[in-house]
Amino acid sequence: ILVTSPGGSATTSFIKFGTALVEATTTDTPILAGTVQVFTVPPGNTHVAAINSTGSQTLYFTGGDGE
Repeated sequence: ILVTSPGGSATTSFIKFGTALVEATTTDTPILAGTVQVFTVPPGNTHVAAINSTGSQTLYFTGGDGE
């Protein structure tokens, strides 16, 4: 999955993959403003949760398959 944080603010977001009840905290995987990161979703994970350290930040999640 491609995670894009387009910037616009200096807010760091944090994400966590899991099942329907997943909740993200500020100790999970950081996504810095203005960055793009690629992740392999662990088997059995169907959802992703996100939280911001402060303020608001848009995140885009794009699914895909390949190399």
